[in-house]
Amino acid sequence: MKERAIVFDFDGTLVQGGHDKGIHMMVAAWVACRECGFERFVHPEQLSADVDRLTAAILDHPGVPRFRQLAAMVNSLINNSSEPPPEPSGFGIDTALQVRYAAVRERYNDVYNAINGAAADRYWKPFPSVPVALKKLAASFDLYIASGITNDILLNDVDHHGLDRDLFLSIRGDDGSGSIDKGKILEDIKATGYKDVLFVGNANMDLTFALRAGVKFFRIRDDGDYARLLKSVEGPFPNEPDHWDFTPEDIAFFKTKTLYILERRAAENPMSPAEITEWIHS
Repeated sequence: MKERAIVFDFDGTLVQGGHDKGIHMMVAAWVACRECGFERFVHPEQLSADVDRLTAAILDHPGVPRFRQLAAMVNSLINNSSEPPPEPSGFGIDTALQVRYAAVRERYNDVYNAINGAAADRYWKPFPSVPVALKKLAASFDLYIASGITNDILLNDVDHHGLDRDLFLSIRGDDGSGSIDKGKILEDIKATGYKDVLFVGNANMDLTFALRAGVKFFRIRDDGDYARLLKSVEGPFPNEPDHWDFTPEDIAFFKTKTLYILERRAAENPMSPAEITEWIHS
C-alpha cells in the first residue's frame, strides 16, 4: 500500500464521452415508459415538454448510478420533480404500476446498453494520453476506478478498451441495486488509511462525491488535462473544489438532439442505435 491514492471515474474521464450519454439515457427512459405500461406519462404529441422534464432530471443527477438516474427521469415525467424516490411507491402511482416499474427498468437498461454499445464501437475510446499516464501514476500511487456503471459492464468496458486491470488495486461500480455510488466507494478507499486521496472526474456530480467523501478533486475536460495531472501530482495533490454550470449551449444540445430522436420514435420511424449515435455526433 502506497501513501497516496488516485481514484478515476470511468466514462468521460478515462474514456472519451460527453453529453451523448445523457441523451442516450433520456431516449431510453422515454422509450421504456412508453412501451412498458407508463405510456400515460409520456406525450408523443407534446414531446418538447417531455424533453424539458427529462433534461431537468439529467442535469440535476449527472454521474449517479443509472437506475437512480432513471428514477429521477420517471419522477420528472410523472410529478415534474427530479428527486429520485428510493422505491416505485414514491412516484405516487397505484400498486399495479409499481409492479410494472420492473419492466420499465429492464427495457431502459436494454435500450441504453444498445445505444451505448453503438457509441463505444464508433466514438468512445480512451483519451490518447491515458495508457501512458496510468503507467506513470501507478509507479508512485495506488490507483482505483470508481464508477456509477454496474460492475459487470464496467469490467467488460475496461477490457474492451484495453486498459490494464493490474494497474488498479480495485475497480468498482454499482452492484445493480443503485445503493453503491462513487461517493460510497471514495469513502471506503479513504477509510483504508491513505495520507491523501485524489478523485479524477469530469462531472459536477463527481466533485460532489469528492466533497462528500472528504477527498480532493481534479477535473478532466480533454486529453491535455492528463499532462496537467501528471505535473500537478509531483507535489501535494491538487484540488479544484468549485462547481461549474452547464452552458446554455450544452442544454440546447441535449434538448435538440433528444427531441429529434423521440420525434422519429413517436412517428413509428425509429432510428437504430448506430443512427442515433451518428445523429448525436453530426
